[in-house]
Amino acid sequence: MCCCPPDEGTKSMQELIDMTHTSQKRSEKEPSPSASHFVAIVVLNWNGFHDTVECVRSLLQISYDRFEIIIVDNASTDGSPDKLEHLFPKIVVLRRQTNGGYAAGNNDGIRFALRLGADFILLINNDVVVDKNFLEPLVDILDKKEDVGVVTCKAFFAGQGTLTYCTAGRFSNFRCSGAPLPKRLEDTESEVTYISGCILLIRKEVFHKVGFLEEKFFMYFEDMEFSNRVRRVFKLYYTPSGVVFHKSGGGTSWQNFNELYLYYNMRNRFLAFQEEGWLRRGYVLAFSIVLATAKSISILYFILLGKSINSSLRRIRSVWEGVIDGCAGVVGKAIKV
Repeated sequence: MCCCPPDEGTKSMQELIDMTHTSQKRSEKEPSPSASHFVAIVVLNWNGFHDTVECVRSLLQISYDRFEIIIVDNASTDGSPDKLEHLFPKIVVLRRQTNGGYAAGNNDGIRFALRLGADFILLINNDVVVDKNFLEPLVDILDKKEDVGVVTCKAFFAGQGTLTYCTAGRFSNFRCSGAPLPKRLEDTESEVTYISGCILLIRKEVFHKVGFLEEKFFMYFEDMEFSNRVRRVFKLYYTPSGVVFHKSGGGTSWQNFNELYLYYNMRNRFLAFQEEGWLRRGYVLAFSIVLATAKSISILYFILLGKSINSSLRRIRSVWEGVIDGCAGVVGKAIKV
């Protein structure tokens, strides 16, 4: 586990576990039928203090009884860990020495949750705010459907009315990625073949049988790779009964996706299929070139509408650097972006 070694002012692993168990005892109340399972909630933070605070505060208001929040800090440089510990003294904050990306940070939280004895583990982006009743429907599905390993819920873009964020769908061979549910199915509980990393509840047996998140991606596409591995052993499920709100820091369309999203989304498509045969990898290359061209044209169009030229050109560069590095097999955190 890549957490900082204990020093003055930093708790050891066992002290953190003991503190969490004590917190559980202090907060125990008459359990409801829906709360027979202990849920550990992992929130990953990287220089996102305000988003993390909003996320955690919404989680502290949920109606589910048996849960514990674990904050994993991915080597923030804005003082987040100290501020979060001060603001939430009863919540464990795990500190990483390096920013290993989405998978590495969450894997640390997952391992800690398993040591706590969690039945189910919820991974949630720190820019998500939850409805107080969102968790019961997810737990209910894992409780009643033992063949389901991962379940997710409905998400709306925060502040954008009824515009939905893709939390689940199907794996698309054509797009070489996950494809969102059709609008007509967004209000229907169903089995799916892809679940995004925005929010997902996972039964502990998944990690024992399938393993942890793949860390080579750094960010983006690890959810698709994880979904593909999980569905060889378990089913994936979606329910519209639970509702959350996602700010989507990466952006909402090609015209406003940030440079990090554009780079990793292009690069990691290659990494996701690098073990496939030459014909499949050839198709991924061709599709990626067409996609990169389309994204570049879309961004250039917005220059004509008066958008920042420098910002737009940097985003176009990120797209093509993603393609180049994907072909070269570059993994982990990018130096260029």
